[in-house]
Amino acid sequence: MYNKEAIDSTKIETIAKNAGMSKGNFYEYFSSRDDLIIALVEDSIREFEIGFFDHLQKIELPSEKLKFIVAGSLDETFVEGYFLKVWIELLRLASVQKEVKALVLIREYYDKYEEIVSAILSEGEAIENFIIEDKKSLALVIVSQIDALYFQMAIQEESTKVKGIADTFMQTLLKGIIK
Repeated sequence: MYNKEAIDSTKIETIAKNAGMSKGNFYEYFSSRDDLIIALVEDSIREFEIGFFDHLQKIELPSEKLKFIVAGSLDETFVEGYFLKVWIELLRLASVQKEVKALVLIREYYDKYEEIVSAILSEGEAIENFIIEDKKSLALVIVSQIDALYFQMAIQEESTKVKGIADTFMQTLLKGIIK
């Protein structure tokens, strides 16, 4: 579970020591704890996307691609590891502190995934008879729902409940867009 106090109470000296460096060396790479969190999120996203996009390309039906985008984003190793904690901290940095680098990273992430989802929706219109009035808005809803599911993962005791929420969301969405 996300624990802001644990993040805030961890001293830079402790982080540097665990990384095998001095505090001064830490500041050569990161100007603050916030910069470290942003770097951790960027690294996690890169690592996650390698396998994620490889798998997504193997899926043929747009409806299955959409399901994978939502369900695949809830991969246990991705969510139960440190990523969920730093992602929520990144959202806090962006929304509460208005940290510019955090805002830019989140905007880039949303833009990228909105574009991917929008392309899948267009593909669905051609292949599976999706009927969508506003692809860009629907793509944003889907990407936003993934963040909502991340939040649920942080507060729920059982990840199976969140996977059930994700399944219900996708079933409802697909019923609404497939002719």
